[in-house]
Amino acid sequence: MWKGVTEDEEDTGKILDFYEQAKRVGFISTVFWGGEPLMREDMIDILTHCKRIGFVCGLITNGYFLPERCEELSELLDFLIVSIDIPSEQLDALRGVEGIFTHATMGIDLFRQANPESKVIINAVVSKLNYRHLDDLIDYAQERSLSLNLDAMVSGPPDIDALRLSSSLERRVFSKFIVKKRKGAPIVNSFSYLQMFAEGNQDYRCHRNEIAIRVLPNGDLTNCLFPSCPIGNVYEEDLVSLLNKPSYRFLQKIGTRCRRCVDAGTVESSLFWGFKPEVVFNTLRLFLT
Repeated sequence: MWKGVTEDEEDTGKILDFYEQAKRVGFISTVFWGGEPLMREDMIDILTHCKRIGFVCGLITNGYFLPERCEELSELLDFLIVSIDIPSEQLDALRGVEGIFTHATMGIDLFRQANPESKVIINAVVSKLNYRHLDDLIDYAQERSLSLNLDAMVSGPPDIDALRLSSSLERRVFSKFIVKKRKGAPIVNSFSYLQMFAEGNQDYRCHRNEIAIRVLPNGDLTNCLFPSCPIGNVYEEDLVSLLNKPSYRFLQKIGTRCRRCVDAGTVESSLFWGFKPEVVFNTLRLFLT
């Protein structure tokens, strides 16, 4: 999670054992994110192991370290997501890292050269900081034959809430995205997701806790409803036992009543799980074509 605080990362062996357990339980895909996953020296070793045992693998990165690791990554990733909120050097100021836009763009180009068939998605969070630059971001993705995922701004502490667009402006911006998508812009969000924010009606049944688990770098298995209260630790306890805990089953049950999340990953997967036809078709088209 952004600006998340966790204990020191566990050794590689424990991580590989966790993925062995997850595969036996029936999980089929994993996404590495952060923080910045490419800061891990053992990232390639973990990815190699996950691919060997049959996982679909994705990685979300800010792109800074992508140029130096893209060749290895291109052989292991089923999809790569690069966070770019503004398609220019202004991203450096937004992220507080000099050269990050140049590094990300160079890394994407090198990654695509190494694997022209790779699935590369640009991800942007729509906020007061970048909404005026989103037409340029659509052009940036289109010129490079990249897909573009747009996330609404999550609610949270006052400094985060202050970045979210006003409800009226958010409706106008997302209505514009719908028009752009219909005209062929490479926006991968479903119309169902875009319409939620264009209409100001965040209505869905959350299935996140039935679909996925979130494991922090220190091994804590957490739940989005009570993130500060881990269910257990996957490096210290058997995964099957953790998933069968009454507390975990309870959180799965009550999680379906929550609609707080606005990120596309949660909303789209929940709509997919609920067999909303337009979302199912949109998702299959993204990952199978």
